[in-house]
Amino acid sequence: PEELEKGMIEALKAEVPTLCSATMERACNLSCKHCLYPKEEKSSQEESKKVGLDKIIYNIVDQMPTKETSPRNMTGEVRAESPAFLHIGRILREWHLDILKNVKERRPDIRVGLIDNGTYTRFLDKFKEKNIKLDWLDVSVDGVKEFHNLQRDSDSAFDIMMNGLKHAREITVSPKEGGKITSLFTLSNLNYQDKNIEKTADMLLSGENPPVDEFNITTMSATTEREDLNDFIISPNFKEGDVEEFKEAWEQIKNVFNKYGRDKSGKQKVHLRMYIHNDVEKLAYAVGPKKFMEAINDRESDDFVGVDIGKMTFKIDGVTVDYFPMSIWPPEEFNIDADGANRTAYSITHTLKELQSGKGKDGGGTKGYTVDYLNNDSDFIKTYQKEVDQWMEFKGKDFLREEIEMFDRIKKLSEEKAL
Repeated sequence: PEELEKGMIEALKAEVPTLCSATMERACNLSCKHCLYPKEEKSSQEESKKVGLDKIIYNIVDQMPTKETSPRNMTGEVRAESPAFLHIGRILREWHLDILKNVKERRPDIRVGLIDNGTYTRFLDKFKEKNIKLDWLDVSVDGVKEFHNLQRDSDSAFDIMMNGLKHAREITVSPKEGGKITSLFTLSNLNYQDKNIEKTADMLLSGENPPVDEFNITTMSATTEREDLNDFIISPNFKEGDVEEFKEAWEQIKNVFNKYGRDKSGKQKVHLRMYIHNDVEKLAYAVGPKKFMEAINDRESDDFVGVDIGKMTFKIDGVTVDYFPMSIWPPEEFNIDADGANRTAYSITHTLKELQSGKGKDGGGTKGYTVDYLNNDSDFIKTYQKEVDQWMEFKGKDFLREEIEMFDRIKKLSEEKAL
């Protein structure tokens, strides 16, 4: 309905992101099989320096609301998290270090993080020389040695990653000050086998001084722009009833949550995050539509968690599932690309050249991904609100329709099973 859609857009505009993420280099030292970035992408360093990416970043983070002043606090309760800045890729360059340091000095209340494959250790001495301490560091791990190297298409990726974990606490603030080390496991049809999920959790979370504080699992995303990635998606034929791969992965995920889900204080240490509605539907088929519908509708038991800004959370078989619908993606992050542009989700499936020209290599249009080219005077709130409007017209409404249809299918199947 038109009124519902209008109210939804107004709500999204008020839910200003607390996270600013920056793609500060589009080249990488690896060619991971699950990576959304095109393999033909070249270094963006010269372009970033030409547009003054550092000053563009400073201008945006300077404007980010504090936890207390965030527009998210519409009800008078502080619902917003502390603001954060995240270096999301693809690899760390030496000139990026000053940006990380300066962001923290300009806004001490902002949490500064880095997602990395372990190659940051090239600059370990520079981190110490510049006295840079991250609030959190995520070193991506896709399995024990055999599977990590397979998914990352490299014979040395695992050793590089382990070296990154070894030195991680040297460049992060202490856990007492809120610092944390995390790892992201991207589930694919390459790394679900041979109890690899459980073995990875054991490697990362066991012992008195485990190398990470949190183990995050997410499903590999399929995109229409990158059909080549479909070869690595787990249980791609789920609508035809083939969910055996996902079922095997789910059994392991249940065991990981049972063993490591929360620490003695009750703090959650394992997270399962889903972003694509297809993966939620796979889960429903794997556990059974009736059990799934009961889980997302049960508001009485302790297992029900609820909804928050940008996500819904539910619990099945002891596993807490965080689902972030793509239809309402904008509040998740404000992204700054390597050429200084504010872009939407999935823009990274195209090269900078394709995004700037407005045309993909397959002839399709890419203009919808670019919201605005930022400068030193760009307004954070106005740009974000423009992003909401553009996202909804570009992809949001289509995602919303598909999400509604997905839940309707599951509901119908659950009712049929109940008869």
